[in-house]
Amino acid sequence: MLVWAMDRYQGGTRTKGKPRNDGTKIKNHYYSCGGYITRGASVCQYRAIPHHKLEQAVIDAVLDFYERYEGEAGRELLVKTVRVQTGIEALDLTSTRKQVEDDP
Repeated sequence: MLVWAMDRYQGGTRTKGKPRNDGTKIKNHYYSCGGYITRGASVCQYRAIPHHKLEQAVIDAVLDFYERYEGEAGRELLVKTVRVQTGIEALDLTSTRKQVEDDP
């Protein structure tokens, strides 16, 4: 019985085919189920994804996420987001810094 685990993907390598003329093995880099890598096929299937495909998907997702901060409207959104996350409500950072420094 195959048990599905919610393990994260982990990087790994596998050798493929005949060695090169110099004797070195051809290595392919993949991401696959971490359960398979650490505990074997009894936990999950290998389900390998070539490293460049997964990494490109992550890069594309990050770029898409931060695209909203481009241009003047994006700058204003970024400033607003930083203020909310840091709890800084004042527009004047100098007075805010003085407030923080004076706080015991």
